[in-house]
Amino acid sequence: MAIEAQMGLTFEKVWAAMMETREQMKETDKQLKETSRKFHELSQEADKRQKETDRQLEKTAEEVEKTSRIVKELSKNVGGLHRSLGDLIETLMASRL
Repeated sequence: MAIEAQMGLTFEKVWAAMMETREQMKETDKQLKETSRKFHELSQEADKRQKETDRQLEKTAEEVEKTSRIVKELSKNVGGLHRSLGDLIETLMASRL
């Protein structure tokens, strides 16, 4: 005990250091819990945003597919119209000859 006294260590100082450490640990635990809670909230929000983005992408893909079908059908119709006009002009020109 004489050595501890020479080093300035007393029961009271050690006890006070332990109590301070305990308070710091409590504060750290509170901060960790708050950080964990915030992380959980942000994770849930990110999941919601990702699901919404996925839904929008799916909707966009469906619209692109629908547009492609319409363009294909329109191209087919325009091609048919072009051919019909060509036939009409041929018929008109043939009747003049």
